[in-house]
Amino acid sequence: MSEAIQVADEQSLVGEVSTSQWHSLKAIFIAFLWIFALLAVWSAFAEPEGRLFAWALSPVGYWLLLAVHEMGHAVATWLVGWRVLAIGIGPLGYHFHNREFAFVPRSKRTEHAGFVLPVPTSAATCTVGRNIFVTAAGPAANLILAAGLFAAWWLGPLPGADDTVDPPLILLGIAVGSLALGIQSLLPSFHEKFSNDGDNIRTNLGLKPIEWSNERAIAYLAAALRHQMRLRDLPSWMIDEAAESTAHIDGDHRRYVETVLIGIVLDSPPVDVAEARQMLDEFRDRYGSSEWIGSCDAYFTAVWEGDAARARASLWQGSYNEESKALMLAAEAAVLAREGRATEASQKLRKMRSAIKKEAVFPDHTFRDIDRQIQAIMPA
Repeated sequence: MSEAIQVADEQSLVGEVSTSQWHSLKAIFIAFLWIFALLAVWSAFAEPEGRLFAWALSPVGYWLLLAVHEMGHAVATWLVGWRVLAIGIGPLGYHFHNREFAFVPRSKRTEHAGFVLPVPTSAATCTVGRNIFVTAAGPAANLILAAGLFAAWWLGPLPGADDTVDPPLILLGIAVGSLALGIQSLLPSFHEKFSNDGDNIRTNLGLKPIEWSNERAIAYLAAALRHQMRLRDLPSWMIDEAAESTAHIDGDHRRYVETVLIGIVLDSPPVDVAEARQMLDEFRDRYGSSEWIGSCDAYFTAVWEGDAARARASLWQGSYNEESKALMLAAEAAVLAREGRATEASQKLRKMRSAIKKEAVFPDHTFRDIDRQIQAIMPA
């Protein structure tokens, strides 16, 4: 839900102290904990070689603590009967639905260093309580690990310890690092683009039941699509609930749901040409022209109706959002392919692939099939 529901108003959390001041205090406090953790591990080694080795492995230690955090979310997701769609631990991501690994740059992570995308399996299990439990499980995993390591440190020397290494100090450093990661994820993020676990917990605690029921399906749909779940694979309960909740309400949510419904038809081979044409025409009549409907119509007309002239007339000629770039390139490639201009169509497809790679978190199977469909209508 972190990607579709706004975090709580920061001013209500920080009182009269400015956001920038709280942000600075948080940064100093968290930095102090991490520095303490590093120094503790460094001090555990008596020899310079050991200290150098400890510094070199510090990123690995951070990655392992992050893995504990994200696995806390994942285990909680399975415990409440939901499924994990995708997980990201630092730059490494895995898409459970598509069974694919991917490199996830910082700009595409929903949180600072990693993410888990939980997907409710039914409307009955999609509750605020379950969502809060899943969200809180990440920080809880770090805090529980920290408590266990603090206890081990307190017990003193471990069997087999020698004069060159002080294992309790290593345990202390890892414990403080885990504590820092847990606290960092619970304190307000003060970030416009990214929210953390604490932000999401506070948001969900403040939601009224009617707000949750009206927003949940659309929020999870948006998150699943942003992480490259195929349109045709979206859970039916989300589609039905989103369509029902927006059927009698004009606005962006209804329009968004209608684009999803059209996308499902186009992503479900064999495509029902008559149904798709009716839905595209009704959408254009209701909302007018845009880069989305123009590109969808042009692609559909070229690939599935085989009408090059009408497809070219449907292409959008105005300004567009960067998010629509891949779809527009696909539409232009489809029109060129249907017109028999294979070289130009191939150039557009290369640009489309670059645009997808820039925006997508994981490989996009829908655009992969669109690519194949366009290549299939190119002249030999």
